Amino acid sequence: MRSTGASILTVALICVSFSSAQDKRHSVTVFGSYTTSSKLFHNPKSADGFLRRQYLSLEDIFGFGIEFRFSVEPDLLQIGFSVEYLRKRKEGKYAYSTDQNIATRDGFAAIPLEVTPYFTIPIGGKLFRIYIGGGIGMYIGERSYEFADVAARTIDRKIGAGIHIISCTRFFIGPNTALQADIKFRDVQFETSNVFSKSSTAYHGRIIPLESERLNSLINIDGMTFNIGTVFYF
Repeated sequence: MRSTGASILTVALICVSFSSAQDKRHSVTVFGSYTTSSKLFHNPKSADGFLRRQYLSLEDIFGFGIEFRFSVEPDLLQIGFSVEYLRKRKEGKYAYSTDQNIATRDGFAAIPLEVTPYFTIPIGGKLFRIYIGGGIGMYIGERSYEFADVAARTIDRKIGAGIHIISCTRFFIGPNTALQADIKFRDVQFETSNVFSKSSTAYHGRIIPLESERLNSLINIDGMTFNIGTVFYF
């Protein structure tokens, strides 16, 4: 009997928490993200099709972000505004000579800014809610490249744009609080240019020449994205 009574009380408290959350029309979500894969194209403007298609594969991209969501029509339509930060770097070795390898670091940092209308799926009852949505995004970013411990500075970047679709579930855990899990599909692309500020550098007792030409790059973050976060209603 005590066990049954405790179970009923727990369910009742969760339902009360959900009702309290429903009374609040808007929410803010703090989340962490994981994206499966991306590509960094080193010669996107080359006239040679083979060179243009070559890329560095970058996997397991982690990030974090925040989203503000406002109710337009309670229990039907919400509009979300989110900002996210992603960063990925990969270390490698360049065979400079038969007896020396040069350390390289290549990757990117990106800031997706997205607007998403969410539609509520009428299932889940008072313990959880499911949403589907899709929207547009603006993507700001830059390449992060080092050769022989010298960083190539960013001299130009072009803002990218694209669309995305998302499926979202919220699990209510307390008054005005929920856990959220998302699956998102998007195709982030932006261009960036880097250049070395000097022509050579000393590296392990040798003078190493640095690339003198402008380094044009295209970053394409096309993997599936998973988000997990905490929602606060207000």
